[in-house]
Amino acid sequence: MSTAKSFTESGLQAACHTWFHNSFPAYRGLGFMIHNDGSKNPIQAAQDKARGLVAGVPDWCLMVPRKEPWGFLHGLFVEFKAGRNGLDLVQLKRIEQLRAQNYRVEVVRDLDHFQQLLTEYLAA
Repeated sequence: MSTAKSFTESGLQAACHTWFHNSFPAYRGLGFMIHNDGSKNPIQAAQDKARGLVAGVPDWCLMVPRKEPWGFLHGLFVEFKAGRNGLDLVQLKRIEQLRAQNYRVEVVRDLDHFQQLLTEYLAA
């Protein structure tokens, strides 16, 4: 049964996280959003940067390592995209950095893809 539905990026992220939370109770708290979006006033932006906010970090993280046939993954990052939105250059650089450190990074555009990704990742 397809769960294809049109979401905003934040709506997609909420639907995916809710599905994860309900489907994998043993991993609750290990999958979480990274608050790195939205427009901020200059004061808030400066405070966030001073506290370690880094541009281009993906939207969601699962801190569950996996052993793959070719090596070890430290965890999974997910960047949510809706519609025709694409990755910007800063996001591409951050994804490259994360992959170089043996993190899996995926771009997810719909709930079906997220469900398949997490089911496969956690089965490994």
